[in-house]
Amino acid sequence: MTAVMTEPGTLAPAIGLLVDVPAMPRGTLTENSTGVLVPAAVTTTRIESAATILEAKAASAFSPDVVQSRNPAKQIAIRLKGHPVMLVANHRSAEPIAWRWKGQLNENSKHLAWVSVLPEMSHNEVDGLVNPRNVVSRIAAVLIRDQGDHPRIARRFEWLAGYLRKRDIHVEVVRLEGEDPMARMLGGVALGDFVSYYLALRNGADPSALPGVTALKKALAK
Repeated sequence: MTAVMTEPGTLAPAIGLLVDVPAMPRGTLTENSTGVLVPAAVTTTRIESAATILEAKAASAFSPDVVQSRNPAKQIAIRLKGHPVMLVANHRSAEPIAWRWKGQLNENSKHLAWVSVLPEMSHNEVDGLVNPRNVVSRIAAVLIRDQGDHPRIARRFEWLAGYLRKRDIHVEVVRLEGEDPMARMLGGVALGDFVSYYLALRNGADPSALPGVTALKKALAK
């Protein structure tokens, strides 16, 4: 598990685990903010095991002191800069992760992103990726894949990656790692949080500020 920042310099633990890093993305890993529901049957031991795995992953791969050549979060942020981001996931597995990425990219990075869910998007949205051509060619698609996805969904992902590349759409494939589904899901969330932080820096944005939301609240308060 990782910890993310609600304000610069303050840590908000994700299910009790802290990773001591500089100002990180807003939000915490809670049921409301991530859309990830933890079943009642999940044991404390399993949560702790997933947290241990994720702590090691965050410290060894995602944190700011890990050099760019070994940090997938920094690398993805570099490749996404300048591109509107389409997040694609299977609705039975990684869809909650895609929504978390979308929210974090919007809020932290001040970056346009949206979620497209398989299999539905392959029934209609794929035919919309034509016009306006100058917009479509700027899209970056992040395909969030889970090893537990049904073989038919896996085939859709493979077909989609080739289809998008033929349309000059940049494709990023994020494969959720780990034997335990919870560890994979939380790892995917953590990766997205760090990507949004590094992309915010590249966009020259303050990940802790929400100017649009703040303006709306002020307007509604009148």
